[in-house]
Amino acid sequence: MSQNFKDRYNEFLDGDPGNQDHSQDVAPKKEHPYIDYYQNYHPTRNICFIQRNGQQIFLNYSYLVSCEYIPDQNTIIASFTTHTVTLTGLFLEELFRDLMQYIPRVINSVDERYNSIAAVDQPVVNEIKVLQN
Repeated sequence: MSQNFKDRYNEFLDGDPGNQDHSQDVAPKKEHPYIDYYQNYHPTRNICFIQRNGQQIFLNYSYLVSCEYIPDQNTIIASFTTHTVTLTGLFLEELFRDLMQYIPRVINSVDERYNSIAAVDQPVVNEIKVLQN
């Protein structure tokens, strides 16, 4: 049993479970022009996908079943219980790792003509395809 669990269990036994320190749950501060990240702990996490035409959908991370990164195709395939989301772009490995940790809050699709001004090694999503399962 981890020490952190014992501390929280003791808080529960003391009748003060709301006095929890989530400082270890704070995500590292990330800034990106097209991707918005959660900066601190929140019990309910959603991810919103915004397509270039303005169409938006948000899905809850608790329904994310699996995620696959395909470097040859510069693609991430995220399988939720109700939808499958395919992201295509550049430098998506970092975004894939962030999705593993439930950090991205909003992902915007950006026209390919802006790829040349994107920062090197920063993820750029050019296309978002959402299919209902």
